[in-house]
Amino acid sequence: PKRLKQVSIEAWLRDLGLDETEKEVVEVLLLHYNRTGSKFILVRDRYELAERCNVNPSLLEPALKRLKEDNIIYIYKRRGEAYAKVGLKKAFVETLQKLRK
Repeated sequence: PKRLKQVSIEAWLRDLGLDETEKEVVEVLLLHYNRTGSKFILVRDRYELAERCNVNPSLLEPALKRLKEDNIIYIYKRRGEAYAKVGLKKAFVETLQKLRK
């Protein structure tokens, strides 16, 4: 069983120039991580992710691209599977945990 860990995003958000869509995606993933201990969520498509993050689907694609480029999230979909994994990178979570101490 996974241990539940609480990580804070406040210090990180102050220092980085993320737009609102990027912040929403990261906050949804962190909320899920803090609640369940899992760094990823499963979504059927970008529209489901946009709905979960309460953002405009047309703004989601560029936000995901920037978050992937900044090594904050990953998106993984195996061929033939119905769901994609969208998650926080391990190094990013460890950085947040260090900031919290």
